[in-house]
Formats: sequence, structure tokens, C-alpha cells
Amino acid sequence: MLQLKRFLSRKESESGQALAEAALVFIVVILLLAGLVEFGWAYFHYLALQDAAGEGASYGIMFSTWHQGDDPAGTYYHPDPNNITYRAQNESKGGIIDWSSTTVNVDAPFVTPGNFITVTVSYEHEAITPLLSTWISDGTITLQAQAVQRILSPPPAP
Repeated sequence: MLQLKRFLSRKESESGQALAEAALVFIVVILLLAGLVEFGWAYFHYLALQDAAGEGASYGIMFSTWHQGDDPAGTYYHPDPNNITYRAQNESKGGIIDWSSTTVNVDAPFVTPGNFITVTVSYEHEAITPLLSTWISDGTITLQAQAVQRILSPPPAP
């Protein structure tokens, strides 16, 4: 009988313990899920940037019309919308990334067959999780994807 009294008295004193533990664990689980969602969203943006860089590099190796002669300033410009920047920014028409805010850099020192072309696409990913945005300055993470390919076609005749 004495053991039953001890058991019952212990149960009464620990009546709120399970609720307190569940509340603490619930907070940790919510934080982990929020981090997982943020990581997935950033990774999805990175994959879209990788596809865009690959599309720009693929266009650059086949059509060297994106280059207007030998510009000593290193500026690559072509008024035709079919250039590397246009191809990279219009690779995906979905509304997931604001492609007008992406930065496309092209590095091709020599536009001749056998040389390499490097296309780098950068994007400022805004954190969707309020907790993460407090840890990161400005609430943004710079995502960058790069594609390097060998130039295949000869430059056009002048």
C-alpha cells in the first residue's frame, strides 16, 4: 500500500512535465523544418542558375556572334537578342527567379575554337524564413553558378 501512495504522489507532482518537454521539442522541430525549407528553396534557385549558366555557355560555344570583334576594353556586346546574357536570363520562363536581377558574366579571352568560355550567373537569394534572415546581413545569400565549355565553332567572317 505504501508503494502505491508513493507512485500516486509522484504522478501528481510530474503532471506538467510532459507538456513542457513537448513544447520544447516542438520549437526545435519547427526550427529544423524551417531550415530545411529554406535550404530546399535556395538549392532550387541554385539549380535554376546552373541551368541558365549551362544554356549561356552552350550558346556561346556554337554561335560566336555574341562577340563584336576584339574590344580592348573587354566588353562583350551584341545588339541581337540572341546572345549569351539573353539566353541565360531567358532559359526558364517560370516565375521562381527574377531573371532581370541576375548578373551574367562571360569570360572568353580568345574566341577561337579550342579555347574555353566561362559563363557565371549570380543571384541574390532572399531568405523566406524570418529566423534565418536575422542571422544573415540584409537577409540575402549570394548564389552563383558557373559553366565552362570549349568553343566549337569558328568565329564569323568579318
